[in-house]
Amino acid sequence: MPTLDRLNPVFVRGILPGGRQLLKQLKKKALYHWVGAFFLGCTLIPFSWAEVDAQANCFIKGRSEAVVWDYIVDGDTLWLQDGRKVRFASVNAPEVAHDGLAPEPFGDQATEVLRGLLKSSSRLQMQRAERGEDQHGRVLAHLFMPDGRSLEAILLENGLAFQLFPDDHSAYNDCFSERENDARKAGRGVWSKQPVLDISQQSITSGFHLVSSIVMAVRAPRDSDYYWVDLDGPMVLRVLKSGADERWLRNAIGRKIEARGWVMESSRRKRGSKKYKPWVMGIYHSLAIKRIN
Repeated sequence: MPTLDRLNPVFVRGILPGGRQLLKQLKKKALYHWVGAFFLGCTLIPFSWAEVDAQANCFIKGRSEAVVWDYIVDGDTLWLQDGRKVRFASVNAPEVAHDGLAPEPFGDQATEVLRGLLKSSSRLQMQRAERGEDQHGRVLAHLFMPDGRSLEAILLENGLAFQLFPDDHSAYNDCFSERENDARKAGRGVWSKQPVLDISQQSITSGFHLVSSIVMAVRAPRDSDYYWVDLDGPMVLRVLKSGADERWLRNAIGRKIEARGWVMESSRRKRGSKKYKPWVMGIYHSLAIKRIN
């Protein structure tokens, strides 16, 4: 277009016959080519604006603390140079070998991916979760690369971690869910296998699990902070009342659900009572439970 503008005085002076009309035609043709190239370029972009927005939601929001990492423990835990041990607040990566236990599938891969991401820089940005620390004294936080990318989101989109739903609200929940759903649909990492246990047909142990079963009953003791959701199988869900809706839970009776969280042996069952189911899963947010049908 700038070249045509420089030729304009030549045409106007009539040096070239029909110059004024030819100029209009050339400008019009150039405009068509420019518009066509623009829309062609748009069709070649491999993602939509909606996906750009979704990716942007996983970038750091608000204030953060600059930290320097020192040692990577596994796919979701690391030490800082100031001596603090930090665990990701919203994801759980498969375990590596420890305390005589064999590694879980993709535990080593999650650790190596995290190590590869952090190799380029010792500096990170950290935002502490509302809960502050877990029962082991580890700082619970969201960690970000120097350019603002969420390390939790990267692990989720590669199928190297499961999303967690703690009792506090995270501004990154929606984006993390999208990243996990993408990996699940594509069958990446942990989703290349079948990580969901049907507890009505399969045995279970302590630790982090995704389980599926039919809801048999919902109890809401007045003197308790929890709803107790009995499943078809040897497990009950202990659901924090402040994080769930009782009506939604009762409407789930007779339906199959999927739940995720840490499973532990029932303390009442340990005391010899056969009245209670042997396994309990703690649920602190309703997002950790979803209906399958």
